[in-house]
Amino acid sequence: MPTGEDQRIQCADCGQEFLFTAGEQAFYREHGLTNAPTRCKQCRETRKGPRPGAGAGGKPAARSRGGMVAAVCSACGAETQVPFHPSGGRPVYCRDCYRARKPPRVAGGVRESPPAAPQPAGSAAERGQGAVKWFNHSKGYGFIHADGGEDVFVHVSALQSEGGKPLAEGDRVEFDVVPGARGRQAAHVVRIE
Repeated sequence: MPTGEDQRIQCADCGQEFLFTAGEQAFYREHGLTNAPTRCKQCRETRKGPRPGAGAGGKPAARSRGGMVAAVCSACGAETQVPFHPSGGRPVYCRDCYRARKPPRVAGGVRESPPAAPQPAGSAAERGQGAVKWFNHSKGYGFIHADGGEDVFVHVSALQSEGGKPLAEGDRVEFDVVPGARGRQAAHVVRIE
């Protein structure tokens, strides 16, 4: 790519001649671009087209309230604002539920088990009992075989452990059954001695 002087280039799309200025050439060099453009600015913009999730002019869609996006809390159902676009597979929590689920830091930087997320008013949670079918501590989840015959998903964040004793196959537990992202799941799980 020549340097120092403005360059006249013919656009590969529209055939019009455009100017590749010395300033643009310097910008290209600074950013490691070795080839001169082959299209004029208008044809480059047309070729780019609208980007997914973009607003007018190809710029990102505006968020409300200083970069916040409206969402519904996965735990209590309250409307909330979050600083990201929620993805379908991950839960979103309001400030109170997030703080309730986030375990506090203790000495050594290790977190304790999180407290239970608050139950929404008028929640349809059922209290049940069952036996731990299996629980993988490294992955942080497992299943409980409820006394009614149904297998219920359980995540490590739902455990209300006393003394930090991990769940083991066959342990008897009591729990709430709540709707989850992929069906019914256990919440507020307590070991029955």
